[in-house]
Amino acid sequence: MWYLIEFVVQVVAWAFLAMALGSLFLLVTQGTANVFASYWSASTVAVVSALVVWLTRRSLLKREHRGD
Repeated sequence: MWYLIEFVVQVVAWAFLAMALGSLFLLVTQGTANVFASYWSASTVAVVSALVVWLTRRSLLKREHRGD
C-alpha cells in the first residue's frame, strides 16, 4: 500500500515540478505566467517538488530491491 501512495505522491510532485518550471520559463521569456505569477513562488515550488521526487524515488528504489 505504501508503494502506491509514494508512487502517487511522486506523480503529483512531477506535475507540480513541470508547472513550476513552465512558469519560470514564461516569467523569464514573457514576463508573466498563469500558474505561478512570481519568481519566488515558482522557484519555491520547483525546489520543493524536486526534493519530494528525489526522496520518494530513493524510497521506491529501496522498496523495489527489498521486495516489499
